[in-house]
Amino acid sequence: MRLATTIALVLATVLGAIPGDAQTPAALAISNGGYQNSPVLRAMRRALRDFASQARGPEMAGVYFAGHGIEIAGKNWLIPVDAKLKMDIAAKREATAPLSAFEEQALKPKDSFKECAQCPEMVVVPAGSFTMGSPDSEEGRIEEEGPQHRVTFGKAFGVGRFAVTFEEWDACVADGGCNGYKPSDEGWGRGRRPAINVSWDDARAYVGWLSRKTGRTYRLLTEAEREYVTRAGTTTPFWWGASISTQQANYNGNYTYGTEAKGVSRRQTVPVDSFQPNPWGLYQVHGNVWEWTEDCWHDNYSGAPSDGSAWTSGGCSDRVIRGGAWYFYPGLLRAAFRLWNSSDSRDNVVGFRLGRTLTP
Repeated sequence: MRLATTIALVLATVLGAIPGDAQTPAALAISNGGYQNSPVLRAMRRALRDFASQARGPEMAGVYFAGHGIEIAGKNWLIPVDAKLKMDIAAKREATAPLSAFEEQALKPKDSFKECAQCPEMVVVPAGSFTMGSPDSEEGRIEEEGPQHRVTFGKAFGVGRFAVTFEEWDACVADGGCNGYKPSDEGWGRGRRPAINVSWDDARAYVGWLSRKTGRTYRLLTEAEREYVTRAGTTTPFWWGASISTQQANYNGNYTYGTEAKGVSRRQTVPVDSFQPNPWGLYQVHGNVWEWTEDCWHDNYSGAPSDGSAWTSGGCSDRVIRGGAWYFYPGLLRAAFRLWNSSDSRDNVVGFRLGRTLTP
């Protein structure tokens, strides 16, 4: 039984016991005193019973509760006005149900949410603008990274804190989704390692399953979104600066970029929560696995959308991948670097990360 419903029954029971021939007014105010973060029903019942015994004789008796009514995961709750909540409900939400319209509209940049027990954790990224592509002076630049152009996102959106993992993919298969396909993990392990050997078509099957399961709009990131969330407000080749080491990302450490020395070559993927997250709280936006995007491949940005939407005109048998991977040179992990792969290819260097459209 919901807390608010129980309180209403208690009030009705107690007030019904007050005699109708009372002569003088009386009132009881209930706030946070003695109830900690929310009213404890046993304590409330005691207070109401004491009040009822004292109110025999008043002409009118009323009960006032000083608090707020809030909705969490579709349920209504009463919270005292002076309650000291131990966490920001939106920012720390760990509910396993789809966001309500109220909860979704209350989200702020860097807030996170999950909409089912096996759903990927999503992070809210802010609306804003950035310069997409690389300058001519950037080490390792290729012509496909230009021309640089301004892209503006009119509203916030959700992005996976991590690449989709094997445990998340396997949950889809167990639930009858993802066409029953169980990709190989190459003997490296499943669990929290990124799902690999999944094609663009496979990734879309996962997106479709998750959207149906939650009733919300999940999708692949657009290419512009992928670079925007990688940079997280920075303009350097990597979100942390102009050099890279194997202590910061998973790539072929036999090669160098910038001023760093050679490092280790792990020769396989690592768990998705390895290394430090970027300023927006996203992990491994550089390295580990390439990530599919929604966009069709174009040789350069001439004619590219300026609103961050997916560029899906032209031939779409090849789709854009971003981020670099464990097998590749560090220069290919740069925020601006772009590559393509056939939409039906399944490779052990390619995975994907989710996007989530949010209601403004």
